[in-house]
Amino acid sequence: MNRYLLGIFCLCATQLIGCMAYQGGQSKPELRFISRTDQLGQLAREPMLAVHPDGELFLAGFGSQVTARDWTALPLLWRSDDSGETWERVDVGNREDNAQGNSDVDLAVSSDGYLLFASMGFDRDTREGVQIHVGRSSDKGETWSWSQVSRTRFDDRPWISVTPNQSIHLIWNDGAGVRHAVGDTTSDSLNERKRISESGGSSHFATRGDALLAVRIVPLSASANRFDAETDLIAVSSDAGETWVFRDTPAPIDWTFSDEATPRWIEPIAWSDNDTLHYLWADKRRVFLASSADFGETWSIAEVSEHEGKPFFPFLVSDGANRLAATWFVQESDVISARVALIEVQAGNNPPLISSPVSFQPEIWAETPDEKTPSTGGEYLTAAFMDDGVIAVASPIQNTHDDRWGFSFWKFRVESD
Repeated sequence: MNRYLLGIFCLCATQLIGCMAYQGGQSKPELRFISRTDQLGQLAREPMLAVHPDGELFLAGFGSQVTARDWTALPLLWRSDDSGETWERVDVGNREDNAQGNSDVDLAVSSDGYLLFASMGFDRDTREGVQIHVGRSSDKGETWSWSQVSRTRFDDRPWISVTPNQSIHLIWNDGAGVRHAVGDTTSDSLNERKRISESGGSSHFATRGDALLAVRIVPLSASANRFDAETDLIAVSSDAGETWVFRDTPAPIDWTFSDEATPRWIEPIAWSDNDTLHYLWADKRRVFLASSADFGETWSIAEVSEHEGKPFFPFLVSDGANRLAATWFVQESDVISARVALIEVQAGNNPPLISSPVSFQPEIWAETPDEKTPSTGGEYLTAAFMDDGVIAVASPIQNTHDDRWGFSFWKFRVESD
């Protein structure tokens, strides 16, 4: 073991010992499965969730990788007015009005209810991204205004956020770095700024307040058509993206691609109370959370879970205060299952309180008619915090064998010992 890896190992061990000691005197958070609701009809891969201030839920996803080849297709969006018990498709407008996209999506909603929908167009014949579009709705999806933000070869993985002062931030990549466009809810346009990075991919994006932004920039970009081995970092801005500082990851990340390696794509980040930045990742048999109170200059590391199988494709969301929800997949032999855990961030230097992960089984199989092979239906499982201590998770329903297509909406209640 080299000296750097040994240092990381010792840091992890120190954090784990502290975490166990602290949790011994605290009420450990726990999660309990409540319900699963299936919405059938149209496949929703890599779904994203948004919770409206009035309580309505919105879920976006994209359709079949096998058949959905038209990048000008209408983006897919659903709304629930009863906490996810039932869902209905939302009419997002017409493709002639720039309502277009058949791939990666993201949702954001402002404090005054302004809904934002980012959608990517992908040419499945050439395996290249072709465009990024953004939709806006001020009336809970009843009417929409759409704009084309980019039409560039290799456009890939948009993320969108809206800050308390109604500023809109959109990032994406195109094989030549990470791009950043800014606007507000009073205008129909986004103005592109200088690239955040000249290389790497837009793996994840998180904002806090009006000024704090963080971008996880990884070697993979342009829908895996480019790999910049030296670009593996976290970019942080404290002035709403006017300037950026670039931080190393808190531990070495293995980007080897093999059957033994950990599959990677989205490397999630999130902000919590006291302007603390968090980064979740999987490595071999364990899932880790790193936390930084100084914008990524220094990190503390805690182990979230350990498995007999291989954990991979983690995701992380914040409730805007001191709670994080983490999801990931676990592969054991020929079985792929999912996990969700609650993380409570503690004040000062106290390590986080981490619930035992809850295991659940999404209905996701390979998108082929001749076999029933476990799959993930994308590179993450999204989550969202709802009222009354409920964490929601959305997963695709991709079941060619039984001709079932759609998404599942899972609920887990936060409890304490």
